Amino acid sequence: MDPEAVHELRMLRARAYGPGADIHADAAALGRLRELEALERRATSTQGEPVDAAAPATAPAVEPATAGPQPGQQADAAPQPPVPKATAPDDDTASTPDTAPTPSRWSLPVLWALSLVTAIIAAVLGSAAVIQRDTPDPHGLGATQVIRLGEESGVDIPAYFTFGGTSSPRVFSEFRGMRAVVVPDGIVTDGYVDECLFITTAAGFDLATSSVQGLVLTGCAANAFPAAIAIKVTEQMPDELRSDYPIGTALQFVFDEPSGEIVIYSSAE
Repeated sequence: MDPEAVHELRMLRARAYGPGADIHADAAALGRLRELEALERRATSTQGEPVDAAAPATAPAVEPATAGPQPGQQADAAPQPPVPKATAPDDDTASTPDTAPTPSRWSLPVLWALSLVTAIIAAVLGSAAVIQRDTPDPHGLGATQVIRLGEESGVDIPAYFTFGGTSSPRVFSEFRGMRAVVVPDGIVTDGYVDECLFITTAAGFDLATSSVQGLVLTGCAANAFPAAIAIKVTEQMPDELRSDYPIGTALQFVFDEPSGEIVIYSSAE
């Protein structure tokens, strides 16, 4: 081989086998390398020219799409790309990938949707214990909904609310020492009113005398108008109520018949 070809061969080998090997991306240079190596082998077999000891025994592996023609390649001595060998992983030496597999594009929205459904279910289950529905100020006076009270079973109440056994009162959860009772059949039988709402102090129930001591307020419904009672917090109210609502605060108790709940609103003085 002439000196220029030998020099070119050395340069191409550096690109193919050196630390910064990049010839795999250059099909023309790879083809030229193989052409020069074939010429070198023929020259060695005919002239006894020693082969460059720096050349490795095999050519670099390349993808079939980038591999160029291999003119003059001999089956017995031509460098061949390394063939990957399928081997079973050894339990003691099995390697772990450096990075975890990236989730597919659809998996993240699906996970987000599942988390949203879980949050909705948790909110629905939680609402069974605490009533959190909000009702706008019914009179547009700047009132704020405080709470909704559900019925409470197992509460003993005086016979005062049964009106001679003709009514089946509904008792609601205690609120800051106050108790709401609804008499569905009303307190009169002449048709003037519908169900009636009573607001008393919880401590005022006197089961021994079947009466209510202290505060007793009544408001009845009539057709579309709900049973409602408005009060103002005073010094005679329970301590639990005055600790959260200063004296002079207005509270309104409304019986929401469709939901069967007592809605309480507050308004500052």
